[in-house]
Amino acid sequence: MDQDRFIELAPDYALGLLEGKELEEFEAHLASGCEACELELGRMDAVGDALAYAVPLAPAPAGLRERVLLAVEAEAQAQKREARPATPPRAVPEKAPTYSAGPWPQAERAPAPEARKGGFLGGLAPALAFAGVLGMLLIWDARGNRQTLRQRNK
Repeated sequence: MDQDRFIELAPDYALGLLEGKELEEFEAHLASGCEACELELGRMDAVGDALAYAVPLAPAPAGLRERVLLAVEAEAQAQKREARPATPPRAVPEKAPTYSAGPWPQAERAPAPEARKGGFLGGLAPALAFAGVLGMLLIWDARGNRQTLRQRNK
């Protein structure tokens, strides 16, 4: 490569755009002590610094700091959960222990009660009877209260 080509590559090097063979050749050229390329890279640094200060500062949006910190915290928690080792599996015995009722004979279970043979109304009859008695008591009590109130008002 000739000197003009190295000068052309200087902006790309300053921006980190060179790769592979061109990057190796340019860095070897700089290491050899080329003053022209050093001067060109120095100019680019000055331009980069001037560009950084050429734009007026803009205030950050309200709450930006909190949102960034919350996002960083959430990411850190997610990485901790991913990095946490899995709990080791519990050892399962080859044959689970069996429990017996002992040497005494098993008690016989009582037979299941038979279903009532009265159908729907057969099961409902006692509830209806209870509701009727309760209703009569309430009516009787209300009549007694009315009679007491009439006697007091006389």
